[in-house]
Amino acid sequence: MTRRFWRLLHRWAGLAFALPFLVLGVTGAILVFGRDIEAVFTPALFTASGPERRVDVDAVIATVRAVDPSPIVGVQLPDAVWPVWMVTQGHGHDRLQSFVDPQSGTILGRRDAEASLSRFLRRLHANLAWGDDGRQLVGWLGIVLAVMIGSGLVAWWPRGGQLWRAMSVQSGAKGARLLRDLHTIVAIWPLLILLLVTLTGIVLAFPRTVRTLLDVPANTASHAMGAAVAPPETPFAISGAEALRLATTPGLVPVSLAIAGRDHPVWTVTLRPAQGVSTARRQIAVDARSGQVSLAAPTGGPAVTILGELHGLHGGAFLGLVGRAIVCLLGLSFAALVVTGFLAWVRRRRSVRP
Repeated sequence: MTRRFWRLLHRWAGLAFALPFLVLGVTGAILVFGRDIEAVFTPALFTASGPERRVDVDAVIATVRAVDPSPIVGVQLPDAVWPVWMVTQGHGHDRLQSFVDPQSGTILGRRDAEASLSRFLRRLHANLAWGDDGRQLVGWLGIVLAVMIGSGLVAWWPRGGQLWRAMSVQSGAKGARLLRDLHTIVAIWPLLILLLVTLTGIVLAFPRTVRTLLDVPANTASHAMGAAVAPPETPFAISGAEALRLATTPGLVPVSLAIAGRDHPVWTVTLRPAQGVSTARRQIAVDARSGQVSLAAPTGGPAVTILGELHGLHGGAFLGLVGRAIVCLLGLSFAALVVTGFLAWVRRRRSVRP
């Protein structure tokens, strides 16, 4: 196939899907630091009265239940970005979040989980706010983008050993030529990272297919911040604070706690690596009656770990703050690709008009 074919394929695919590509690029860039942004713009919810954690998880649960007896879905522990307890409750199909000061034990505020900025951006990025059909569409857009990366590379590849010259803005370039050179630079320099994020995004957009191919159980976490549970008629022998202590694992720190309830008397503690580049999560189940500790669900072998690590690769968390910054810049550069490509096409159209 000729360069002309690949050039036309690249151009018209980009024009056809420019708008969703722009949305995915901008939302992806923001989501990398989504929690940080929320903490800045809603300080009333995420500002603790002091650095000490004087209130344990059981007191937090009791405080929230005194205000709202609705079943609790789970509790997110304080961390460096959100240094407060976050309790999620089920209200039918809705979720309500309460934020509790870890030092004073007072409720700082409450909100609809679906109304949060990070949740809205996550829906927009994952499925264009269109449910399962939107997730499938995002997956296919990723495949289109992968083809565009290949077609763009073939159409651009310079002849006669002019590689370095082709990777820079030409002296005196202006108008459509300048836009084309900028488009090339923004695409070529981060090409490998763009391809990595694209491929991981494709895999994450088709979770059912991938789990089937990797022979992963459909539900790898039996009770992890998913279902609202009713409190027991009498207190369990093992409290939430005791469950967190029993689930302590060297090298891991607790992230969240799924509540033990009347019909499911098991605390489920989710932990993450304290150090290193791995972003995989481990879930520990603690029987609320006996204190027996076990894995929360079948792990499905190394496949589950692979799927967990893909999230870290896609969002840059795999390399910590540096990785997140790189992916954020990549999202913005991807948006710039869309804009420069469109403007170059408009300029070209104007220049060929009689």
